[in-house]
Amino acid sequence: MAADYPQILPIGDAAFLVLFADAISDGVNDAAVSFCRRVEEARLPGIIETVSTSRSVLVHFDPLTHPFHIVRQRLGEMLAQHDDTGNAEPIHRRCWDIPVCYGGEFGPDLPDVAALLGVSEADAVTDHQSTAIRVNMIGFAPGVLYCGLLGPRWDLPRLQHAKPNVPAGSVSVAVRQTVIYPLAYPTGWRTIGRTPLSSFDPLADPPMRIRQGDEIRFRAIDADEFAALSADRKRLAFSETRDSPS
Repeated sequence: MAADYPQILPIGDAAFLVLFADAISDGVNDAAVSFCRRVEEARLPGIIETVSTSRSVLVHFDPLTHPFHIVRQRLGEMLAQHDDTGNAEPIHRRCWDIPVCYGGEFGPDLPDVAALLGVSEADAVTDHQSTAIRVNMIGFAPGVLYCGLLGPRWDLPRLQHAKPNVPAGSVSVAVRQTVIYPLAYPTGWRTIGRTPLSSFDPLADPPMRIRQGDEIRFRAIDADEFAALSADRKRLAFSETRDSPS
């Protein structure tokens, strides 16, 4: 029997995970973003922090001041008051233009990805930048953008062994998603390019301008443009602004 969603799952004795589905989709992501915002705006007593993911919301609370069962009851009441899965609150999306230098030293796994897709490297690049994709979540470290979903043929497996380090700005793919790393990190995903721009600046206010729910459109650049843009890594250009739940 299929599980009913949303589910409120205990995470230790000081947090709940509100899970909206067992798979990622735009509608599920809308629901997670919408519910997270509603909890934040409600300012429920005892809530310390909320963290929204691709398909869930982690709600961290203080069990010393607000009992476990009371917080769960309040979350259940909020879910009953509004159907986030069928009628998510409208999300103000911004579309970001992200230049990427594909292949070569910038994307050493592009030949492997193209072979797995059954296309040329040029066609793989064209397909990757053909449509805007959603920023589904930000994690596992500050500014790491998980974007999707790409077309079904991009359902590529992760590497069998993680790379110990990829350069800042690396653009990597797996399981129909694209991850952008603002700093050097290990990864088990295939790196197809690199952007000279950064999605995280700890000295800026705010340190992350791109938000969950925004959209990304990749734009292929050459090595010369990469070098020119590298002089100003903080610069991110809006390509579009709109209010839409889709």
